[in-house]
Amino acid sequence: MKKSLALVVVLSVMMLASMAHAGVAGRYALDKKPLIERMKKRIAKLPPKRRGFANMAIMMITGMKMFIDLAADKQASMSMDMAFFGRRRKNNSIGTWSQKGNVLTISLVATKARGKRPPRKQVLTCKVTGKRLACENDRSRRKEVMFFDQVSDKPQIYKSAAKPTSRKAAAKEPAKKAAPKSAVKLVAPAARKAAKPASRPAK
Repeated sequence: MKKSLALVVVLSVMMLASMAHAGVAGRYALDKKPLIERMKKRIAKLPPKRRGFANMAIMMITGMKMFIDLAADKQASMSMDMAFFGRRRKNNSIGTWSQKGNVLTISLVATKARGKRPPRKQVLTCKVTGKRLACENDRSRRKEVMFFDQVSDKPQIYKSAAKPTSRKAAAKEPAKKAAPKSAVKLVAPAARKAAKPASRPAK
């Protein structure tokens, strides 16, 4: 009897945990309004000569797209797409997430490395309020909060991270063979005579 009750308790806890994970799972989009408002307050304190470049940063944030994806199996990813001086810049990270109460911890690693540096790592600590996340990034110096709102219950998770590449690794790779030059077509003597233009008729 005691064993059966213990089994029921364990199964109930597991079901509640899975329901909690399923409730948080989904795709979350960055709420850019609070971020832009903070930028505008900072720009107002800058000298007029420096406000032009700062206003360009607001334009970049306005056109930026950033998502956090959380799967029910605790897989996570974050993606960012923005225009940077006329060029599209995309950054993707993958990792895992855990939950303790209403606090999420999302550990991420970039899918691409820059030069010899290892892929960038970051940890987000997010407070859950309904369908909204209030996240702090451990790499941010100012420890500012970024807000994400759930836009879908279907996350889009990146499966694997790209291996970092370095100059040494690239040098070890075998050089690609140059494509063979096209062979010169040989024309038979008979064909050459046939190809000659007809002689002009004698006057």
